[in-house]
Amino acid sequence: MALELFEAPLQVFNVAFKIFKAPFEVFEATSETFNGTFKTLEMALEIFEVPLKIWNVTSRTFDGPLKISVAPF
Repeated sequence: MALELFEAPLQVFNVAFKIFKAPFEVFEATSETFNGTFKTLEMALEIFEVPLKIWNVTSRTFDGPLKISVAPF
């Protein structure tokens, strides 16, 4: 699981998984391209009315290659 790659706020991701209860598509991005990818993640989150503030904070927590599983596929 992509979540296992993160050493910090795993709880935030786990909560999101429990809210969605659906298969997830893994989005891969790096710190250089994450801003563009994040717009896609925001749209996916808006569908489920998940607070975007949680993900904004989490996205800024990591530096370097990212693997984020948040959007239902």
